[in-house]
Amino acid sequence: DGMAAYEAKDHERALAVWLPLAEAGHAEAQYRVGRLHDEGEAVPRDEAAAAAWYRKAAEQGHEYAEAGRMFRLSAKQGEVWGQYGSGLWLAYPLDGGYPLAALAAHWFEKAAAQGLAEAQYEMGERYAWGDGKPKDAAKAIEWYRKAADQGMVRAFEAIGFVYSRSTDDRFPRDPKESLQWKFKAADVGSPFAQFSVAQALLEGKLVERDLVEGLKEDRAEARRRAEAWKPRGSWRKPLVSRPRSRWD
Repeated sequence: DGMAAYEAKDHERALAVWLPLAEAGHAEAQYRVGRLHDEGEAVPRDEAAAAAWYRKAAEQGHEYAEAGRMFRLSAKQGEVWGQYGSGLWLAYPLDGGYPLAALAAHWFEKAAAQGLAEAQYEMGERYAWGDGKPKDAAKAIEWYRKAADQGMVRAFEAIGFVYSRSTDDRFPRDPKESLQWKFKAADVGSPFAQFSVAQALLEGKLVERDLVEGLKEDRAEARRRAEAWKPRGSWRKPLVSRPRSRWD
C-alpha cells in the first residue's frame, strides 16, 4: 500500500497509490499527498500545493493536517509561536512520516531570531545533531547559550553534554567546562544533570576543591535565571509534543 511504499522510500509508488484516493476525497490520502509536496518527494516541492491538500484533508476532520496548516498560516504572519509550532510539526512528526529537517530549521530560526528561548534551544539541536543545518558544535553552543541566558534548564544540560561528547573535530571536548554547566543544571533541578554530576564526583573527574568553590557565583546566577524563566504559554497539545532531549 501507499505507506509501505513510502517507508521503503519508493515515493513514486506511494504517490501513485495516494493520489487517486486523494482526488476521490480520502482525507488521509489528501494529507499524505500534501506531505509529499512539502517534502519534494515524487513531486516538486510546492508549499502552496501542500497547503491546498492539507486544507482538503482538514475540511474532512483530519486534525493533524489542520494543525500543520494553521501553524504555517500563523508563522507566515510573523507570529513567533506559529513559527515555533511549524518547526515542531515538521521536525517531530507524529504521523509515521520523516522529519522535514531543513524546513523545520527554517521556522525554528525565525522564532529564535525573535528571542524565543525554546526555539533558540531547537537551533542548538539543529547544529548539534546536523538536522537541517551543518553539524557545528560551536554554533550549537552559541544557540544553546542564548536559551541558557534566559534560564532554560534544558540548555544548561545541552551545553554540558556538547562539551563532554562533541564529535566535531573543530571543537575539542572540555571536561571542566562541561562539568561547570552540569553543576548549573543540577542545581536547578535537572535529574539527568544531577546523576551526571554525582557520577563525576564519585569518579573524581576534574572535581578539585578550587573548581567547586570557584563555581559558586556562576551557579548562583544560573539558579537565579532558571527560577526567573517560565515557558511562555501552555499551548502545546498532544498533536504536537516535543520529545525528550537526545542528550538524555
